[in-house]
This record gives sequence, structure tokens and C-alpha cells, in this order.
Amino acid sequence: SISRTDIYKKYKDEKGWIELLGHKTRSIEHARISKGINIQNIHIDIDRSKYYALPWYIDQVASYLIRYSDPQKSFNGRTLRVESIREGAASDSFSFTFSLSCYFDYLVTNWSRDRKFFHGLSVRSALEPGPRLSRLENSLCENHLGLSVLIVTQDGWTPLFVRSDAVIEFEGHLSPSVSGAANVDTFEGDM
Repeated sequence: SISRTDIYKKYKDEKGWIELLGHKTRSIEHARISKGINIQNIHIDIDRSKYYALPWYIDQVASYLIRYSDPQKSFNGRTLRVESIREGAASDSFSFTFSLSCYFDYLVTNWSRDRKFFHGLSVRSALEPGPRLSRLENSLCENHLGLSVLIVTQDGWTPLFVRSDAVIEFEGHLSPSVSGAANVDTFEGDM
């Protein structure tokens, strides 16, 4: 497993900064959006003609990587792959473009990232060899959009929950007030 510090060292000289809502960021860092954005200014586009496909050399070992990811605690489902995130012209809006995917593809490319599969080569090394990270539009990983929210009440309390024993990572640990991933069912009938 590679620590966040190791990833930073590997990609620290990356020139691939993107600007999102007035903040420059890289994929190993995050942008904090300091101003409120109306939900009407968040645009979501799903390209239903495009379906994510594992790179052939990863597809050849996908069942091995799924077994590694402890499938008895997981289930396959329709997910959305992030194709791009773009700031709107007015800078108080942004849009997400998604394509179709499935959860097992995420497990294979993102969750199994440090698993070795060919002569000591890891999934991460095969899909993101560096020295720069790929832009979302060029990424070979499944890259679904996760959401984590901490709610702080007016009297200063932050509700946290214990993660289920049926999840793939950090089972039984404290989790954010709200969390999840963008999936197809979320947007059914709304597009």
C-alpha cells in the first residue's frame, strides 16, 4: 500500500493543475468550495452511449482482483464513471459528465490499486505510471464519484455513524454523517 505522503512525493512536481470554482487543485489534493452554490447551478450529464471497459490487460486478471477485494462483502451494481468536471462560465456553477459503469470495475481499478498482478507490476503502476496523473478524460481507472459530508448542528454536535460490517473497507469504523457514491439509480427518471 502506498501512503498519501508517498503519492505526494511521486506527483509533487505535476504541472497538471486544474482550476475549479476559483481554486487550483490536483487530483491528490482537494478544493474546498468556500462560497455557496445553488443546487440549480450543478449540471449533470450522463452519456448513456458510453460504457466504461476495463483495459484488456486488467480485464485478463479481473476475477483475481475481485477475489482479492473480498467479494462476499460486496455486490455489483450500476455506477457512474466521472468523465469530466468543468467550471461554468459564470464561476458559480459547474458540471459533471458521467458515463455508465459498474461497481466491480471500480473494485478492480481503484480499490485493488496496489495489488500486484504481473511480474510485480501493480494495478496503479499499470494504469497511472506517472510521472504525471492522467486527467479524468484520459484516465484508465473507473473513477466513480464519492460523496462524504460532515454535518455540524447549530449546537456544535457532529453526528457520526459506525460503518456496516457488510462494506468493503473500514467496516465497523466511524464514518461521515452522510456518504455514498453517484450511481445510475440516483438519476433514473430525472434526466
